[in-house]
Amino acid sequence: MYKDADVIEHSLGVSVLRHDQKKPSGIDAVTGYFNCPPEELVMVGDRILTDIVFGNRYGLLTVHTQLLTQANDNKAASATRDWEQALLDGWKEQGINPPGHKLYEPDLCYQ
Repeated sequence: MYKDADVIEHSLGVSVLRHDQKKPSGIDAVTGYFNCPPEELVMVGDRILTDIVFGNRYGLLTVHTQLLTQANDNKAASATRDWEQALLDGWKEQGINPPGHKLYEPDLCYQ
């Protein structure tokens, strides 16, 4: 069931949190696993309307990355990724910015 998570853990030597709820739900699994409040955590992801909305919704610092590879990409995610980016670009043009965060360091981050 969590085949991709197993591969990531083995390849990178990092733990992958498995959860039964789809983002943007599921903060309880995250805070329970890390045993700290959400504002002390960082969410890194390539999906705006799942990963980044999840992080922003619960007060995590969010880092939006570009897709590393399209190999074995989820078809639905691939189909919506360009739409999500266009939506984000439109928000930026309207002056709508992500929420501030106490862990954000403007000298170290690129927006």
